[in-house]
Order: sequence, then C-alpha cells, then structure tokens
Amino acid sequence: MEEMDKVVMSMHQGMTIEKALQMYTKRVEEMKLMKTLTVRWIVLYQDGKVSRDRERREYEGVTYNIPTYPWHYNKQSRLLFCYDNGHINIMSPLELFKDKLRYNGLKSNGYNQNDCKLMRVFVCDKDDYIVICSRDSKGQSHIKAQTLASRKPHGKMDAVGNVFVKDGTPYRWMVVPKEFKSLIAPILLRGSQIGILLDEYRQYAELQKLIQLVFAMSPPAIVCVLSQ
Repeated sequence: MEEMDKVVMSMHQGMTIEKALQMYTKRVEEMKLMKTLTVRWIVLYQDGKVSRDRERREYEGVTYNIPTYPWHYNKQSRLLFCYDNGHINIMSPLELFKDKLRYNGLKSNGYNQNDCKLMRVFVCDKDDYIVICSRDSKGQSHIKAQTLASRKPHGKMDAVGNVFVKDGTPYRWMVVPKEFKSLIAPILLRGSQIGILLDEYRQYAELQKLIQLVFAMSPPAIVCVLSQ
C-alpha cells in the first residue's frame, strides 16, 4: 500500500484524497474477511448468448468472462454494459443470477445490440461513479462523470439502456469508487451532455493512475472487463 499512498497523496493538496484512500482500502479489506471468495462467472459469447458458470471459459466464441464474487450478490451491486453509442444497460448481478440464467445453459436473448458495440463491462457498487471520455463532431475529447445511484437497474440484458452521452462518441469508460468523489467533482454532471473539454480537466492523469491502482487491488471492489 505504500506505493498507492505516494501516488494518491501527490494528486491533491490536503487530506481529502488520503482519507478517501483509507475508506476505500477498508472496504476492500472487509471483503477479504468473507468466509469464501468463490468466483462465479458470467460468460458472454460473440453471437450474443450468455451463460453462467463455475469456471472461466476459454474456448472459441467466448468474448467475455465476467467474474462475480459473493459480495456482488446483493441489491447494492451493479453490472454495467457500456456501448459505443453512449448507452449503458445497468443490471443487478443478483437478479441476473436468480432469474435470467441457468448453469451450463445458454440464454439466446443476450447482450448484443444491432446498431452498437459493447465496449466495457463493469461490476461495481451502485454508489460508485461512471466516467466517460468522448469525442465530439470536431474530434475534440471531452470528459464527464455521472452517478449510478439514481439509475434503476434494467430487467433485460438486451435493454437499450440509459443514455449517458448523446452528442458524442465514447472511446473510454471508467468507474471511480464512491470514496473518490472529490477527484471527479469538477466533471460530475447530469443529463446526456458530452461534458467538459478533456484539456480543461487538470486531474485526468491522476484519475488514470488511481483507476489502475484500484483495479490492481485484490480482491477487487470493482471488476472491469476489457474489450477483446
């Protein structure tokens, strides 16, 4: 944790980020105290079909293996499908496991949408924040953050989802833990606007470093599945 302390302390003058790091670390440490760290996998296939499994699947046709842990099986967790049209289909891992899938079986009505591409998948807490980098019609990069807490989960994997960016093309999605809200306060916006110019967000480099460190923690509070 010493390396993380140095990076985070260099981000911000004062104690806000340091305190946030302590709170986030406590959340991750509490996860380690759970009796079991059994992983369950949500497996997505190129043709849009979905299954859940007790092990990771590597054979041809598998696009994503999404790990879920015991602390994701509650109403506070969110499963985010982030698309290149600026939409996010927000689901509950708990409900998905209870009603939508069966072990070693395929669900044909899956995550694929006809006119857009799935870019990122996240498993996180409902009180965490989504950060989106987009390009406008002139090719300029913008950045914005939004809360997930006010968004009600959808009941279908193929739902069109909520519009997070309307007048722009997303090229990067990130999730910021709720403890680090102060880092994204300047870009925390409502609605579907594209956000502020990236060049005007002075903390972007620090945000990237923080995200890398958060994803490197084990067990993770946030699961990020990269596009393949």
